[in-house]
Amino acid sequence: MRPWKRTPIRISPRSVRRPSDRANTRITPRIPPDESRCGGSAAWTTEQHLDVQAAHAIAPDADIEYWGANDCSTNSLYLRILDAVESPSTPDVISLSFGAQEELDTDGDRALLNRVLVEAGSRDISVFASTGNDGDYTNAGDHQGEADVASPASSPYVTAVGGTSTGLNADNTIEVESGWETQTRFARNGAIIPPGFIYGAGGGESKYYTRPTWQKSLSKSGNGRLLPDVSSLADPNTGFTVYSPSDGTVEYEAHGGTSLATPMVAATVAVAKVSSGVKVGLATPYLYSMAGSQTIRDVRPASAATWYRRGADTGQLWLETLYMWDVKPQSLQSSEGWDPVTGLGVPTGAAFLKQFGAQR
Repeated sequence: MRPWKRTPIRISPRSVRRPSDRANTRITPRIPPDESRCGGSAAWTTEQHLDVQAAHAIAPDADIEYWGANDCSTNSLYLRILDAVESPSTPDVISLSFGAQEELDTDGDRALLNRVLVEAGSRDISVFASTGNDGDYTNAGDHQGEADVASPASSPYVTAVGGTSTGLNADNTIEVESGWETQTRFARNGAIIPPGFIYGAGGGESKYYTRPTWQKSLSKSGNGRLLPDVSSLADPNTGFTVYSPSDGTVEYEAHGGTSLATPMVAATVAVAKVSSGVKVGLATPYLYSMAGSQTIRDVRPASAATWYRRGADTGQLWLETLYMWDVKPQSLQSSEGWDPVTGLGVPTGAAFLKQFGAQR
């Protein structure tokens, strides 16, 4: 399995903490981890910090536990989720910011995953998984095959989280928002050179899971499970500032990806569950019951881009870069209502916290 991140976190606001306390973050592998299979700590350290800090930003009083798998194999990752599900301090939510192409899972992998996720739901644990950062997987990096979606996000027993690009005004209100699918355009001698897709949220239709009942009302062709369900901020160019080790020092860096969107959505649902006292396992049916209301903000394409200029001393051939938003560099683009980039949209603030789980 080729993960974009190898480890789950879990969030439990049941144990309220003082804002001055540090996050309760621990790594508890059963045996020493095999770092040779996962690129070494440099490959996931920032991702670990991103997950924990993003969740803590949304739920500052939450009790957060970080769980690291022994390696990045599918079996190890899925069994580690089970460890978190069956731990004595039962979490309210689990956030999974790892995954790979759905077709890489075996039938045995899917059976194990779904057994773990069903047990989580039976214990009132809501599980969220990221849809990836390679769009539909076509013509992106080392993915040259047919369109695909990500696992474990494609399981109907998990809530799949896509991504947005979000621009703010000076007063922190949203000025522009669209689906996170990015194409770069390099400027040189007054000309614009489009090199193509660079990154974006995953989405589409599963080839292995049938469409769950809560998606039957979507006017989409086919009968496979559709991804994502909801979304949040993911564009690294409009993303989240993480304080983490980098090249031997600790510094602030901007990061993104559906690895950011997933803990943000998970933490929001955790706060909603604790504030209302509602007991909910799988969150997805409740999210679809809120579709079209003020509790979930619909996301549509926007004529926008992020501009970036490098210094001349960097030796770059193209100093000015435009990161075009949601221009359908592959097959995915946001649209009115549910779409394969942002799902139903972005859970909003107080209205979402008040209404989540009310339609039981």
